[in-house]
Amino acid sequence: MRLSRNTHYAIRAVVDLALRERGRSGEVARRQGIPPAYMAKVVHELSKAGIVRTYRGTHGGIQLAKAPASLTLRDVVEATEGPIALNLCVFWGDCRCEQPCPVRAALAHLQSAVERELDGVTIAQLAARLPAEWPGHQERAGIQI
Repeated sequence: MRLSRNTHYAIRAVVDLALRERGRSGEVARRQGIPPAYMAKVVHELSKAGIVRTYRGTHGGIQLAKAPASLTLRDVVEATEGPIALNLCVFWGDCRCEQPCPVRAALAHLQSAVERELDGVTIAQLAARLPAEWPGHQERAGIQI
């Protein structure tokens, strides 16, 4: 399993937003080194998933739609990657192998472990563990996470 560059950028953008109330997508992209073309796609996917809200106009920008403590790493990964599926027979449940299949059982166990681990990490936890040199950390707006 390999997460896409888009997912990597989405995680960085969401953690960046956890450090401030609201920001412009261009500012987040600049702080996190995200190319503008990727940032537009990231914001669109995160907005569609209900993770961020977007505002137009002079005072527009983006902000988290939920508290960082209620957003998990799994929320962000699935917003950009879709549902986590290590193997389609586990995800769809249509394995053509004779049951019980030891491969399917092992993959189902691994699937559960990955989901549990991603659910166990909140955006607030990630933001709280940032090193001082992390991009945008110095510009933190004093938001409680």
